[in-house]
Amino acid sequence: MGKDSLFGTIFNQVYSMIIIMQLGGIMEVKQIGMYLIIAGAVILALKFINAIISFILSDFLLGLGTLLLLAGVAMLAMKFIKENQDDAKDEPFRGIDK
Repeated sequence: MGKDSLFGTIFNQVYSMIIIMQLGGIMEVKQIGMYLIIAGAVILALKFINAIISFILSDFLLGLGTLLLLAGVAMLAMKFIKENQDDAKDEPFRGIDK
């Protein structure tokens, strides 16, 4: 079983599903097309994310550097959020509309 026969099998199944949905009046062709595009985009995005994570985790120092970078970004984000909340409490014109 080669790659072409597998693609042909998947294509035939999807095409059959589309025909059945059309005959049953479940969905319009536009709606089916949009669902197929969204499903394809999700599959590509997951494959791409998986490749990136696999590459980063393949090298210890690259993984450690990425982990430290993400930890630093999270700490800075939490600090900025806390500062904004503290500043909002001390704002003298709270509740006054212009």
